[in-house]
Amino acid sequence: MATGTTTQSVPMFFGPDAATYVQGDTLLANAQLTILWREGNWYYAEVPASGKRNYILVSMVKNVIGTVPNYTPRLQKRFTNASASARYGPSTSYQVCVTLPSGEIVYYLEEKKEGQYAMVQYVDRATGKIRRVWFEHSRLYASASSPEYSMYYTGTYSGVALHVIRTNANNISLKSLKGADTLAGSADFGINGGFFAWENKFRTLNISVRDGVVISGDGTSGTGGDTNELGRGAIYWNGTNLQYAAGVTNKNTLSGISTNGTWAQGGIGLYLGNSAWLSKVQNNEACKEEYYRESEKRERTAMVANTTLGIVYLISTMTGCNMDTFRSAIHDFLGISKTGSSDHPIYKALFLDGGRSASLRCKNVQGNTVSVRPSNYTNIVQIINLKNAN
Repeated sequence: MATGTTTQSVPMFFGPDAATYVQGDTLLANAQLTILWREGNWYYAEVPASGKRNYILVSMVKNVIGTVPNYTPRLQKRFTNASASARYGPSTSYQVCVTLPSGEIVYYLEEKKEGQYAMVQYVDRATGKIRRVWFEHSRLYASASSPEYSMYYTGTYSGVALHVIRTNANNISLKSLKGADTLAGSADFGINGGFFAWENKFRTLNISVRDGVVISGDGTSGTGGDTNELGRGAIYWNGTNLQYAAGVTNKNTLSGISTNGTWAQGGIGLYLGNSAWLSKVQNNEACKEEYYRESEKRERTAMVANTTLGIVYLISTMTGCNMDTFRSAIHDFLGISKTGSSDHPIYKALFLDGGRSASLRCKNVQGNTVSVRPSNYTNIVQIINLKNAN
């Protein structure tokens, strides 16, 4: 342990990187610090004046007295088993900074356990960035460590009951059911995918590519998957980065989706964060008024991408609602504003097929299968499925 002071007015962060972690308080010059450990170019320190712990750049600290131990984090996945307060430090004497819900995915930092608390990190939905906090370790479920995982959430947002699968982009795959089965009947886990038509043959109306191969409506050429006939948005994974593209009519304009482990899904852009979203849909998305008019209330499905962290949210509702209400519920779930003058810089979303096609199937934190679909469900053509449903 050591002490030091700030060289100038400087922000602290909830983790050792300004780009990917939430920003905390800004300290004045010559603020006193108790330095607990070092991670690369960052100190983890407590501010005696506020009683808060957070990260600060090493270069922003002077007059260091004492020994500062180095720490290399090793992360273990956990689930919260109850809603509870997370704090700035490892006891109830520290301020509450956030309340984590039951079933939240967190990552426990090995060796950082003090008393009844453990240091964990999780994705802050409002910002799309990461936050490290202290949480009671008795409220954490152990889980098998895997880079591919999924997590199920449900709740009512803006009056709409949402069912949500959160997963990593590298856990996503795409598949054609060729109009011969339902999601539940296929035994796959995920949600329904793009729009489809059934004149003569089942044809998917949106880009659908997996491992460089077009996932067409019935498995034959000329039945879609290579173009966006309805909608002009696409979310795609090139094996490294999760990206969004607007104005897309053909898969060939999407780079990096020709190899194994890549995928691309097309749909109608939802322009999250932008108050002018409706005019953008009307002008840019090549879809009929029935998809967005106020009186059109039906079951809905969407795909949301956190393009910074490579996280995908697969969202479905059986609440009959129009596109505007569904979109509002997604904003409420993510904790972001919908009244901005531009699109959200991190969260990008596609409106997918709905109505009788809307369906979601996954496992909850207890390992039980959750399956939702309308009472008048129909067979579907294309699905977004999970490689690993656990």
